Amino acid sequence: MATKEPKVGPKIANFTHRVALCTTKDVVDQNGTMVLVRPAVAWLWAGIRQPRPSFMSPCGYTILEEADRVTHIITIRGSGGFEITSAAWVYETFLKSPPRWYKVLGFSDVDRWVRLTCRLVESSDTAQASHNELAAARQDVVL
Repeated sequence: MATKEPKVGPKIANFTHRVALCTTKDVVDQNGTMVLVRPAVAWLWAGIRQPRPSFMSPCGYTILEEADRVTHIITIRGSGGFEITSAAWVYETFLKSPPRWYKVLGFSDVDRWVRLTCRLVESSDTAQASHNELAAARQDVVL
C-alpha cells in the first residue's frame, strides 16, 4: 500500500515581507468632517507573490484596473488569532522602496496558512503609514 505524500505548504524562508494587517474606521473629527483611519491590528511576516501585473500611475496609484482584480496573493501564518474582515487592508513597508497599500478582496484558510487575495492600491513615497493610534487621513467629507 502506497504511503500518502505530505502536503507541501509555503516555506518559512519565503516570509520576507514585513506587513501590517489593518482595519478601516470612519471617524468624525471636531469640525464635523469624516476622516478615514486604517489602524494596524497586527504586524506580521508574510510571503507575497504577484500573479498579475499592476498598472501604476506616475503618482503611485493603480489605474486601468477593476475593483475586484486580484494582483497579489499574500500568505501569512494562520495562528494569529484574529479574523480577516471585508474592510481589511495590508500595509507593506520596505527599507528603500516606497510603502504599499493592498486592499484585501478575499481569503482562504489552507492548513496552517491564511492566503489573502489582494489588489495593489497604492505604491508611493507619499503613502500615509498605518498607525496603531487614531491618526487620520483627511478626506474632507462634510457631514
